[in-house]
Amino acid sequence: MDPLVAGLYAGDPEQLSVSAVFPHLKRLERIYGSVVLAAIKSRFGSGTGGSACNFARRALFSFRDGLGVLPQAIARHLADRLFLNQYVESVRRAAGGGFVVTVRQHRVAHSSKADSVVIALPAYAAARITVQLDPSVAETLAQISHPPLAVVFLGYRAHAIAHSLDGAGMLTPAVEKRNVLGIMFSSTLFAGRAPPGHAALTAFVGGARRPQLALLKPGELQDLVHDEVRRLVGARAAPLLARTHVWHRGLPQPGLDHAPRIAQVAALEGGHPGLFLTGNYFSGVSTVACVQQATETARRVQHYLASRRAGDEALSQGCELIQK
Repeated sequence: MDPLVAGLYAGDPEQLSVSAVFPHLKRLERIYGSVVLAAIKSRFGSGTGGSACNFARRALFSFRDGLGVLPQAIARHLADRLFLNQYVESVRRAAGGGFVVTVRQHRVAHSSKADSVVIALPAYAAARITVQLDPSVAETLAQISHPPLAVVFLGYRAHAIAHSLDGAGMLTPAVEKRNVLGIMFSSTLFAGRAPPGHAALTAFVGGARRPQLALLKPGELQDLVHDEVRRLVGARAAPLLARTHVWHRGLPQPGLDHAPRIAQVAALEGGHPGLFLTGNYFSGVSTVACVQQATETARRVQHYLASRRAGDEALSQGCELIQK
């Protein structure tokens, strides 16, 4: 479990909530009594939970040009309804209902009125702009940890790697005290990640296990990862290509008190009709989990706006009857 949590969340399994990190496994345990029994029933087709017990359906995936194509496609669809380089300073209640959103672009700030607001930001950013709505909930959001995480991409000639790279990659347990949380064999997993005769590897460094390593200089990170690649898969030459990206605030860590935190957020929404919060700190950091969370949020927004329109129409008809 330790390597899996480190690989998926860059986290410490001793500090994370199983219900929040692996809701699917928790659901299987609830249905079958244990995850092992669920896996056996899934293997031999004797389960009664249908798709809930289907382990085989879950697999790594990406797009041909990387996951970045998803937000890029959404941006193209939104076209001139998307405003970039806008710094949201606050969201507060408006007199008479609705919300006032204050946005700053460069040195100029302006405010807009909205019937409904969706805050789809990391927890620490959502905390900053919800202070005027509820300081205690803002503090709760700010307490969700986001340890730094570095991603290092290395490209080698295929013959310079002793290992056949015939798998998804590797995750390292804390007991080994490695400098990487894991290494993904990117060119094996996804077509087009490296030209013929070459291999692409993606390593993850830092997280809750060793956050200080993620803050090393790019050259130091690349040397550190290359050394681990040499030890773990037998790199016999230096990489031909190296790229590094560091998130000073990485993946959210849903701690043991995560459920009551999310309940506080739900109470904030309940107290401010038309306000919706969503993000990867709710139900998972994977692309699938984020899309599912976003889709559910969109349904809630659609239902709220439809109900509001219906109420406005009923009120308008009532006013007409009174006038007559």
